[in-house]
Amino acid sequence: MTPTNDPGGSEVGGAGVGTELTNKGTIRQKRWTTRGRTGCLTCRARHIKCDETKPACRRCATSRRECRGYDFGSDPDMLTAVAARQSKQDATTDAQCVRGLVQEVVAWRQHIDEPEPPDWECMEAVRYYLVFVLPCCDEQFMAPPFTGLPPCHGPNRPIFLVDVSCHRIADAARARGRLLRAREDASVDGAWAAHSRHMIQILSALNRGISSDKGLMMSRSKKEALRRILTLLYFDLIVDASTWRPHLVGYLALVQHMGGVRALMRENDGYINSTQWSILVIAIAANTTSPASKQLCGFEAYTDEDILLLSALDTSPDLACPPPLLVIVKNLTQLRGRIADGRCTKISLNTELRDLFDRIGAFDYNAWAFKQVINSKPAGEAVISSTLVSHMFQVAARLFGVLSLPHSATVSWAGAAGYQRLPGMSMYDSVRIAHRCELLDMLYRFRGRFRTALALAWPVTVAGVSLGGDGASVEDRAFVAEALLDMWMSRLSRCGPILCLQKLRAFWDSGKTEWDDCFDEPVPPLA
Repeated sequence: MTPTNDPGGSEVGGAGVGTELTNKGTIRQKRWTTRGRTGCLTCRARHIKCDETKPACRRCATSRRECRGYDFGSDPDMLTAVAARQSKQDATTDAQCVRGLVQEVVAWRQHIDEPEPPDWECMEAVRYYLVFVLPCCDEQFMAPPFTGLPPCHGPNRPIFLVDVSCHRIADAARARGRLLRAREDASVDGAWAAHSRHMIQILSALNRGISSDKGLMMSRSKKEALRRILTLLYFDLIVDASTWRPHLVGYLALVQHMGGVRALMRENDGYINSTQWSILVIAIAANTTSPASKQLCGFEAYTDEDILLLSALDTSPDLACPPPLLVIVKNLTQLRGRIADGRCTKISLNTELRDLFDRIGAFDYNAWAFKQVINSKPAGEAVISSTLVSHMFQVAARLFGVLSLPHSATVSWAGAAGYQRLPGMSMYDSVRIAHRCELLDMLYRFRGRFRTALALAWPVTVAGVSLGGDGASVEDRAFVAEALLDMWMSRLSRCGPILCLQKLRAFWDSGKTEWDDCFDEPVPPLA
């Protein structure tokens, strides 16, 4: 049956329903036409053929509908069809119209108020820190409790993101068993790129803090700059320790610019004192594992009383050494420097070494551990561990002096102290081996737990140097290597243990025994 043309528009149900009454009164379904590419907008919407009469088509007029005309807007299909029917002379004009229309749409979209998307980089860093880093924090021996995420918003955002990128790079290095420098492994190039990008922001803020308030030596911005240097130092020690000494040199330069160590100590500012104590512990330990002629001498401006005053803040989680022993370790290192510069005679050397070793022997590790118990109130097992650790550092401090200072001074002190020579050995070797065995006996008690005892990295390194020479035990060397490697495998560890292990392995293979033969270049030893 052929459908009748109803010029009056007798469609039942209105537009879009598509039904008509036939002559016999039955309702039939109307056949839909494909949507045309020409015609008025009204006919195209109704899917009916348009006669394309302008300005208004007859189909719309006869059906009493509003003809919406032929303005196709930004429909690309219609623009293409219209442009195809135009002459070559009008093609350029049409292209300009299209370009103008697109520019108007883009300009309009720029004024639309849209919600700011979340900081996905920061959110991913938070997730990584919560899942992988934070669970390891409370496992550490003699470390303060961690309460949650570090600040990660506002000016602290780049610091937090650099922290997480450092941990990502360090995790990848541990998985490969070696330190990863920039551009050495394509799989961590993204982490390195984020690390560099946010490091530039931190350095820019640091430089602004140093250059601001030029007339005020103790301005808040300069105090914050000191803290930023410590932050950069920590980040470098996590990744590859490539710029740790320039950071310490920069710290000393800024301190000098602020009036020197004495001015900082007179300030007695808790914020500054905390920064000084953290950097001082790292510097003292790093000077022990540096050649005698390459020490950072600027830290000699801190007196023994300054160290004891700053140490009252807390016991450093990086180096669980009792402050009186840390002062002696600093003095032993300074004595090494004076010997290397030729500023110490043999008589003064013997006298000063005897005095330092006597002070080490007079240290009461039981009393110090009991004092720690009173202040921190740990559990019973922690009391025993605190006593063991303080005794361990007492032996390690003296063994460090034995290994790093001239043999003649050690022999002179040992004879006066009544040490007995072991059968078939010299007095020096007898003292060295006796202290080595005592230190290793205490370290063996932590076997299997060094991943949670990062504060013991320095005495383990001292024990490793004492194993130099031909007569050392292979099992003891394997134990020291295992301990340092376990420390480095902790997600909270810096790269000090793996750097010291690399030095120790080369030192053991050489058959040498001198301290400076092992650390022929500066190495940061702390984990």
